[in-house]
Amino acid sequence: FEAMEDELEQNMAALHIDGLQSPYFISYLVSDAQLTAVEASLGGIVSTFQKPYRDKEVTVLVGNDKLNNQHYFDLNDLMKRNQSARGQMAIDNDYNNIRQNLWLATDLTYKTNAERLEAKKAAIQQQNLPQRQLDMKDRSGVVSKNYLEELPHTPIDKMNVENMLSELSALFEQYPDFINSGVNFYAYNADAYYMDSEGLKYKQPFKLVCLNIYAEAQALDGEPLADACNLYGKDFTQLPDMEELKAQIKAFADRLEALRKAPVITESYDGPVIFTDEAAAVLFE
Repeated sequence: FEAMEDELEQNMAALHIDGLQSPYFISYLVSDAQLTAVEASLGGIVSTFQKPYRDKEVTVLVGNDKLNNQHYFDLNDLMKRNQSARGQMAIDNDYNNIRQNLWLATDLTYKTNAERLEAKKAAIQQQNLPQRQLDMKDRSGVVSKNYLEELPHTPIDKMNVENMLSELSALFEQYPDFINSGVNFYAYNADAYYMDSEGLKYKQPFKLVCLNIYAEAQALDGEPLADACNLYGKDFTQLPDMEELKAQIKAFADRLEALRKAPVITESYDGPVIFTDEAAAVLFE
């Protein structure tokens, strides 16, 4: 927080390029995390690691709340996509290193966004936009307050996860015609640190775990088939128990096996199709 605050104050006071507007809003979001990942296939552990990880997200707004650099895109952005606003940081709590990393990201993001605002203004002048659209704000203020929560994180028992994935992935041994199969586990255990130039400051614990089940096969006519299923929770205890997981994997594998043996449809079809359950949500998205 000390490094974030000092860098914010300096950039709000001094960041400027002749001919372009200075930033009117800057925010920093730093996530301090512990990553755990395990992959197993056919009863054996393929890969496993547990390591610290820190990344950042820098927001720089130029203009004002009525009209700023947001909500604008042109083809030039495809050629010069600015990834500096996001990315990894050093995991050591070194004041100078954190400030330098935030400064480099802020400087590059400011240059890109200041130019984007000028391009946005030019584009608006070339279009006959309705007044209702011109009156819409690019950013609305919200009532907020500082929030600092100290919540101890429950560490992930990697050995327990490895044993679980070995047992689950071994279920695919009953499907010898599958080309590839396995179970992955990911855990993200983090504290999010946020600060902006308007004085808002918060620390928020964040947890997410994911169990990924996947398999690949080849249909009788040679068509490649693949399916996957993701189960999410805020922590390890929110995942289904072992018996439920085994039942889900068996149902998952049985569906793919049935699809592998499904009769080949050779004639064309022209008519209505109904999408249900998850397929409807994916189609709508």
